[in-house]
Amino acid sequence: MALLRKDFTICSSNLELLEACPATGCYVLEERSKSEPWHWWGIFLHKFLEIAVDQGREAGLAYLRSKKGYMAKKVLVVAAKIDVDSIPPGDTEVGFAHDVFADSARRLSSSTGTLGLAKEREQYGRADLLVPSTIPMVVDWKSGLKDAVDPQDSTQMLGLQAAVRAEAGAKEVDIALVGVLSSGELRWNVARISQAIHQRFLDRTRQVHLRVVQDRQRLDAGVEPEFIRSDHCDDCNLKPECPAYAK
Repeated sequence: MALLRKDFTICSSNLELLEACPATGCYVLEERSKSEPWHWWGIFLHKFLEIAVDQGREAGLAYLRSKKGYMAKKVLVVAAKIDVDSIPPGDTEVGFAHDVFADSARRLSSSTGTLGLAKEREQYGRADLLVPSTIPMVVDWKSGLKDAVDPQDSTQMLGLQAAVRAEAGAKEVDIALVGVLSSGELRWNVARISQAIHQRFLDRTRQVHLRVVQDRQRLDAGVEPEFIRSDHCDDCNLKPECPAYAK
């Protein structure tokens, strides 16, 4: 594998990694390792919930029954226990491009992907579920999340609420990390994001964007970004080729 120059797309879920190590904003691996079996657990579970919310529980279960392999069968057992009717109706798999400097946002269709981003201004994010309301709620499914967590600690969720706030003009947004347990229980962890919390996150995001722009300009001029070992290294796909991680 080799390190290649990264395109500009920034995701809020990677914000802490970008803050910790400049190289993560400049490079991507030439190829990624194959998905492990537990990745498919999350993929199948997320797809079931997407279809179940959009088309109903039976359509979601039919999707799982159509898939081959032991992992789909294991997810089917869990999915059959989930109370889909308890999930509030909304839009599934909603992608956003958020201009963090103008604080404006637009939705991305599934066909658009990340290709339509204004690269040096927008942050990309995708919500598993967006529940429209006077106070909108952004939902992210987390397979196996058992303990209570504070969604405000998730830069991914703070980035999504910022995009929703900008697009909808909402004064407050709820964010929810929902643990999907093997028992079929949905464990909701919900927080309401105030304007003050939103503004602090927006300022933080802008600083990261500006620094990444500078790092990539230096890289184009032949100056290598710094590789820094941090607590976030295990979440970084550069580690097979990272000199700091190797040490």
